[in-house]
Parts: sequence; C-alpha cells; structure tokens
Amino acid sequence: MDGETAADRLIASFERWAASERGAEQAAARSRTTSLARQAAATATWVGVLIDLAEQASAVAVTVGSTRLTGRLVGVGLDFCVLEPDRGCPALIRVDAISTLSPLSPVSAPTASLAPGGQREPALALGLPSVLEGLTAERAALAVHAGAILVEGEMVAFGEDVLTLRAITSPRRVTHIPLDAITYCELR
Repeated sequence: MDGETAADRLIASFERWAASERGAEQAAARSRTTSLARQAAATATWVGVLIDLAEQASAVAVTVGSTRLTGRLVGVGLDFCVLEPDRGCPALIRVDAISTLSPLSPVSAPTASLAPGGQREPALALGLPSVLEGLTAERAALAVHAGAILVEGEMVAFGEDVLTLRAITSPRRVTHIPLDAITYCELR
C-alpha cells in the first residue's frame, strides 16, 4: 500500500488484535454463562424452580392428579404454592401433589437458560396446615380437592391432621378431611 507508514501498519495490527480480544472475551462470557446455568441446573430443587417462577409471577399450567390448572404462580410456602387463575379464586396447591408444571409463555432464550434454577428456600415460611388453621379462624369458604373428590364449605374446625367443613348449601352436612388427602384448595 502506497503511503502506508510503519505507524499505520502498527495501528492496523492493534485494531486486529483488539477485535480478536473482543471476540475472545465474548466467547469466554458465553462459556461462563453456559457453565453457570449448568451448575444451577445441577443443584436445582423442585421448590427452587417454583420460587423462581413465582418471583416472576409466571403464567403456568399445573397438573394435580387428572386436573390441569392454569394461572400465575404468585407465592411459595414450605409445602404449598399459590396459583392465581385468570378467572376464579386463588388455589393453594400442595407441592408434593403436583405431577407437572409448565410455563405458558413462549421461550426464545438459548437452551442452556431453560434449565431450572438453583437451590432456594421459600420466603413464605408457612406450611399449608398453618395457613388452613388461620383460614379456619376466619371461617373461610373453601373448595377442597382431595384426589378426585371435591368438598365445598365453610371451615369450622382444624385439628392436628384433619380439616372439618360445613356445607354452605342445604343440607348443611359436616365433612371431615384428613390433611394428607388434600391436594389443593380454592378460596371462595
């Protein structure tokens, strides 16, 4: 190249070197991101995944037994999560009763970011029995799902391992439900 000085060639070399360094830094950053995502996935817990989704108020589909519930996941306790449906009443779902959970929003991120998050503890340090006991004091109306059985009524008593409801409609029959049988409750 005519008129190109040694200094021009040196500056051109520096520009090539800087471009090469930027490319190497970007590749290293992508590698670190992928590695961190793999590490988070390797230490993921079921409750941690629920917490991650609840913090984003993610729209999800939850399968409990043969029932599919949809809504925004808005909270996680020690052994339950709270699902707010588009229509209807909030549901308190036992974490161990959920057979599948799928986010409803489309995913456009790289595959590595689809992996679940890490180990987390719920900020809501309450278990479902404590919540139900509190709702009993308020005589809350619930629809309690115990497997394939639905019982609707007003909460009238809460014991160590049993919930008692009184039907809202006539006849005002009383039903006792063992806590272990409850898969989810809908507040009315």
